[in-house]
Amino acid sequence: MRVHNVIPKLLNDRRWTLGKLAQRSGVDKGHLSRIISGKTMPGVFQAWRIAATFGLGIEEVFRFGTQEVSDAHGADAKICS
Repeated sequence: MRVHNVIPKLLNDRRWTLGKLAQRSGVDKGHLSRIISGKTMPGVFQAWRIAATFGLGIEEVFRFGTQEVSDAHGADAKICS
């Protein structure tokens, strides 16, 4: 199963580094990198921590399978997996 996410877009919009997301979310920077690249799937707790750090729900940051991901305002975002 593929997990699509909009983490790179969210980082760019906020001008955050991966390190800043790691620090704020408590999720290891290396693990975040693997999640973003699609090499690993986040656990439920990790997905929640990442989404909550952005002030969003899990479903706004992650999609499982082939669904497209939209940003918090409903605009289609680039799918990164």
